[in-house]
Amino acid sequence: MTPHPQNPDGEGANPPGQQPPDPSDQESANPSGRGVARGQGFAAPRQNRARDRTRRPDKETAQPEDETTVLSVRDLVVRYESHDGKPFTAVNGVSLDIGPGETFGLVGETGCGKSTLARAALKLTPSQGGQVRLLGRDLAELDRRELRRMRRRCQMIFQDPRGSLDPRMSVGRIIGEPLRVHDLADRSDREAKVREMMDLVGLPSELFDRRPVQLSGGQQQRVGIARALITEPALVVCDEPVSALDVSIRAQILNLLADLRDRLDVAFLFIAHDLAVVRHLSDRVGVMYLGRMVEEAPVEKLFAHPRHPYTQGLVAAILHADTGGHERLQLVERLAAGEIPSLLDPPDGCAYQTRCPYAEDVCRTAVPAIDVVAEGAGSAEAVDVAAEGAGGPDTVGVTAEGASNSVDAESQPHQVACHRWPEIPAPATTLEPQS
Repeated sequence: MTPHPQNPDGEGANPPGQQPPDPSDQESANPSGRGVARGQGFAAPRQNRARDRTRRPDKETAQPEDETTVLSVRDLVVRYESHDGKPFTAVNGVSLDIGPGETFGLVGETGCGKSTLARAALKLTPSQGGQVRLLGRDLAELDRRELRRMRRRCQMIFQDPRGSLDPRMSVGRIIGEPLRVHDLADRSDREAKVREMMDLVGLPSELFDRRPVQLSGGQQQRVGIARALITEPALVVCDEPVSALDVSIRAQILNLLADLRDRLDVAFLFIAHDLAVVRHLSDRVGVMYLGRMVEEAPVEKLFAHPRHPYTQGLVAAILHADTGGHERLQLVERLAAGEIPSLLDPPDGCAYQTRCPYAEDVCRTAVPAIDVVAEGAGSAEAVDVAAEGAGGPDTVGVTAEGASNSVDAESQPHQVACHRWPEIPAPATTLEPQS
């Protein structure tokens, strides 16, 4: 198919046609994020905008930021209530750190708490325990004005690009809205900054006056990326940013994110289900299961030698174009048998003990502590996953060329929460770049 001349993603876009009146031509354009899913906008409610504008602290007198660690989460707890009033814990004591320019990948099955953790870290969802520090500032100690000022330093790219964009606003107004909300540019300078950002993310300048419905899915996500980056944030949360896109477009968006991270030195918290995608972009990876972090390691260590049985099952489940699919399926069924327990009635002890083939009595009674895996640790003989049909030189399907060089990820510890990890065979895989 011949690509549309104004569509770098190769998808068909609607012709410009007759454009409806632009309600955002007035200065009051959508400060409350109307047209965006509930809770996704960073701007204050419309009725409070004028008051916040007059009371915003002066930038020169604001407290300095510590950028040695961009995001630090300690023992975060998030609880909800079901429709019948029964409480449950969606995030249970999770800790993580993200440094400047680092990409931290977060994986796990649907419902494990990945997105809830990210939203609580940005104060979009209230937490019931733990601490979140952004650029050295404890977010719980910030008042409304200070939190509003901090918002420009942390932004989000959403899973559904079309649903996250106001359909009544033009591309230029959508991308420039954060500049207006945070008073980062005068009206006369705003258009120049928007066009510069559009060029940076690969959007033709001809799309400046288009509406989101006139763009392809890939272009819509580029608009979301441009909107997130135009405030020059230190941290961007990417909540499954490519899962709603075609496979051919995913690679373009992933390469764009990797390029922007290196050029702008921005940190990413990258949430995804596709482990091959996570390996392509991440420096370190955390694996969540039923609200807890069960394993965390530098990306190459985790994919080469996963130590938790759940992580081993996830790695073995990655699709490959080979003849070993049946053997891999058997391995996945052994490592991740059964159904995910309900958060309304979680199992005692280790959350994974109901599905783990290595579970013993201690796993059913005590929650495992987080241990650091020493180099060469593990008393059991390694299992050659390639022999089982689940590994080999191309075991994960995607190379790690997208990983950042700004963080010495290999020096970070490999941590696992499992009572029996030293006794569990570790897959001996060789991860070499694909040609």
